[in-house]
This record gives sequence, structure tokens and C-alpha cells, in this order.
Amino acid sequence: MGRLLSIEIDKYNIKIAEVSKKGEMLSILKSLVIKAPFDITEGKLDTEDIDSMAAIIKKELDLNNIKAKRAVFVINSNSIIARRIKLPLLKKSSETLSMVKNELEQLISVDLRQYKIMYKVTKQHAENNNTFYTVYCLPISIYNRLVELSEKLKLKFICLDVSFNCLNKIFSHNIKINNKALNSEHIYAFINIDLNWCSFCVLNKGVNDFSRIFIFDKVRNSEFAAEDEGYYGTDKASDALSVLLEEISKYIRYYYSIDNTDWINKIYIYGISSQIQGISRYFSENLNIEAEKIYTISNLRLDSNLSFDCSLNNYFNSILSLFNNKNDICYCKESLYKYKEYTTAIILIAFILAVSCYVMSRSNLLLTDKTENLNMYIYDTNNVELNFQIEKIKNENLILENLLEEIEIMESMVNNSDVSSYILKEIYNVIPLNTKVTSISIDRNSTQLTCISGSMEEVSIFVKSLRKIEYINKIHVPNVEVNQNDSLSYSYSIVCWLKDVNDK
Repeated sequence: MGRLLSIEIDKYNIKIAEVSKKGEMLSILKSLVIKAPFDITEGKLDTEDIDSMAAIIKKELDLNNIKAKRAVFVINSNSIIARRIKLPLLKKSSETLSMVKNELEQLISVDLRQYKIMYKVTKQHAENNNTFYTVYCLPISIYNRLVELSEKLKLKFICLDVSFNCLNKIFSHNIKINNKALNSEHIYAFINIDLNWCSFCVLNKGVNDFSRIFIFDKVRNSEFAAEDEGYYGTDKASDALSVLLEEISKYIRYYYSIDNTDWINKIYIYGISSQIQGISRYFSENLNIEAEKIYTISNLRLDSNLSFDCSLNNYFNSILSLFNNKNDICYCKESLYKYKEYTTAIILIAFILAVSCYVMSRSNLLLTDKTENLNMYIYDTNNVELNFQIEKIKNENLILENLLEEIEIMESMVNNSDVSSYILKEIYNVIPLNTKVTSISIDRNSTQLTCISGSMEEVSIFVKSLRKIEYINKIHVPNVEVNQNDSLSYSYSIVCWLKDVNDK
């Protein structure tokens, strides 16, 4: 296979790894991190920006004597939309993509014409004729800029992958973590902790069906950077980790709210800040879920001059992106086995042509005689009229069948659309930590919540968060009562008037 280049880009850094690939075995030859001169993950760049970034990367490639010319790009951005949706299982990919787009238009208020969409079927969740689809929407502007960047660097653009999607390679390629194979029936969470951001992903029975990115503020950045090799018991690291823990707890609660049939069995931690001592114990104790740092993965060799822990933690997604075959999905993938596949196809075509020529030469005389007889039958006046009527009826039946299929698809999509359920999920997601919703009543035009909060600040935060929900038009809080029994708390009700969905 030769040498390959993985270029992983996030909001702040560009991570580059040069590898040698032979079969399913990777050998990391060189690796480096470049501080991004600007944020390419938002996609709002002009040609001069790309020229500048290409010059910086080319300089580092030359300094490190990196020769690989075939590149896989990995993007890690909160501009990527990831959703899990439940829809009928269709056979044709074109019909499935059209159905997925129609459903996304009902769920998110963006112009999908500005996105490249890919999806993965989660067969394990199939019920009757329905199944779950994990869908990724990448801004076309980001894709175009990275293609332009590869051209400036004179690299062969193999594919562009999403960091969330890279985790799917763990099961599709039977990759072991810390010398252990993962159970395909279990649910695993993966937390990637960098100095500036954190991603939280869930692999549900082998497929990533939930992904979120959390960007730290400047204060947290400095705390993680200062405590990179420290212990979480120090004041700064504890403060930073507590903020991160609160965010991850919120993600876990929300995940359980949308899929409460199973629970997360284990958490794996990686990224540069995963080197903080005691971090896995910290998450285990506070989340009541077994947590473990990633130390090794199978099918990977490292050059003796590279630091093992540093390379694996910094380049985990980059490494996974290079385990590609025809069963994996990514954007505009060129198969890593392209030339082998082309050779097989050429041999098969040549064989088919040879057989065809032989058959045609043997049957030529028979065809000549049959043609004369068929001409007499075809051009008969009665047969022409009868054939015309048959074709007319066939066309009418085909039109009716297509209409019936479209009606069935639309009916299924309508039955699967549940605006009330969506609103309740959005409300649950913004409930503050020390606030409880004791009752909910819903009618066509409004939703009323009865709540208890530990402070007036919690009340204010909850109301402010509710106002940001798309389907809520206005909010009214009739009164707030102070409870002074065991501890000070505040009881109140919130009335949310909903927007008219039919007018949207």
C-alpha cells in the first residue's frame, strides 16, 4: 500500500501523521502538530487564507522530510450536524438519501443544499420495516476548502472523514483497545479531551449514534494547559474538570432521554489532556461508570523514535481514519485498494467480452432466420394496434404504482414525525442541575411546567433557556413561591405558548 498521510484539522490545531500501511497493519513513521493560523472548521475562508495555510503545512512537511503524497483528511468541527433518525428501511440508496433529506428538513432549520450528507444504517435497531440511520451533514464550504488545500499541497485527495465517524472503524475492523476486544452488544462512550475542546461520542452496538463537541473558555484552556501532567486533586485541574464533568453529565442524561432501553457500559478517555493523573478514576467515581484511558490499539506499530502514549492520544482519530475499506463511509472516498479493484474489473470485463463474441458468432445464422419471421409478425396491422394498447396500459399502471409508493413513503414520514416529543426533549435538555420539573401538562397550543429550583438564579436561567427553543413563542411565569421547610427553594409554574406548527 505504501505511505499515507493523515491530516486532522480542528478549531485550533492541524495534526499530521505519516504512516506505512500493509494490509490491516499501520506503522506510524512521523507525526507533528501545527498551530492553526485561523479557524478552517467554520469554512469562511478565501483563496488567500488557503494559500497561507498551505504554505505553513508545506514548510513543516519539508522540515520533517515527509514524502507521502496520498492524504486522508479528518475534520473535527461543531459545524457538522449529526443526527440519529428512525425511518423505513429502503433498498435503493437514492431513495434512502431522498427520504433522509426530507426528514432532516423537518428536524433542523438549515439549507441542506449547503451540506454534503452521508448516512449509516444501524441494522441492530431494526423494528418491522423501520431502522435507525446515523446521519452526518458537512458544510460544502469546508469540503471545498480542504479539496483546494490538498491541491495546493499537491497531495492525492483520498477522502474526507468526520472525527465522529472514525470511531465506527473500531468495530468494522475488529480493533482491540488495551488488548481487549469490545463487545458488539455493549454501549461505549468515548471522551476526547484536548486543551481547547472536548468531544463526547457514544458507540451503540458498534455504531456511533450520538456526538457532541464542547468548547472550553479561555480560563479553562489555561487550567488544562497548566495541569497537563498534574493530578486532578489540584485546585485548578479540579475546577476545570468539574466544568467538563457537568457538561458530560448533561450529555449522558440527554442520551438516556432519547434511548432509555440501554445504559453506557464503559467510558474510554483519550486526547492530550487525558494524561492528567487520576482522570479515569475521577470520571468513574462521579459518573458511576467504569472509565479507562486508551493506551494501546491493535494493528498499530510505532517507530522507536516516537512517544507511544503521546502519539496514540493525539492521533487516535487520525489513525482510525486510515482503516478504510468498501464497507466504511466517508466523503468522496477513493478506495485505498483502487488499483487492485480496477485490475479485477478489467479481467472480468475481458472474460465477458470473449464469451459474448463466441456466443454471437455461433448464433448469427439462427438470428437471421428468426428476424425475417419476426418482421412479418411485428408489422401485421392487427398486432401493431394490439401492441399499442398494451403499452398504454403498462404506462398507466407504472404511473399508478409510482404514485402509490410516494403516498406510502409520505404517510410513513408523517407517522414518524412527533413535534410534541421533540419539544419535551428540548425542554429536558435545558433543565438546570438543581431544578426539578414535577409535572407537565400539554395541549395543542401550550405546555405548562410545575417546577422547583434551588435558587432564583436557577429560575432565571431555566426561563432564559426555554425562550431559545425554536417551537416556543412566548413564556409566562405567574408567580414564584418561597419554600422554607428543610432548605430554601422556590416553587413556580411556567406556561409556554407554542408556535403554530402548521404556519411554519
